[in-house]
Amino acid sequence: MAIHLVNTEVNVWHLFAPIISNIKDPMARDWNVQLIQAWREANATTDFMAKMGASCNEAWQEFTEAPDGILPLLQDDVLRVQFARR
Repeated sequence: MAIHLVNTEVNVWHLFAPIISNIKDPMARDWNVQLIQAWREANATTDFMAKMGASCNEAWQEFTEAPDGILPLLQDDVLRVQFARR
C-alpha cells in the first residue's frame, strides 16, 4: 500500500499527501531509486527503533550504546534467523 502511494500520482486531498510528496521529491531527481517492501518480521531491528522513536518526546536522540532489548534482534539479523509471517 505505501509503495503504491509513492509510485502513483498524489491525491492532494489524501491525509498523508504532504508526507507522500516529501518522499516523492527526492525520487524525482536524476538517479535510480527502487522501493522494496520489507516485512516488519524480517526487519525487526528497524521496527524496534521506529516504535522507540514513536514513543519518544525528543526530536533527536543519539545513542552511545545499544538500547535495551535490541541486541537479540541484531544477533538474529546477523545469524539470518528466519521468522514466519503472522
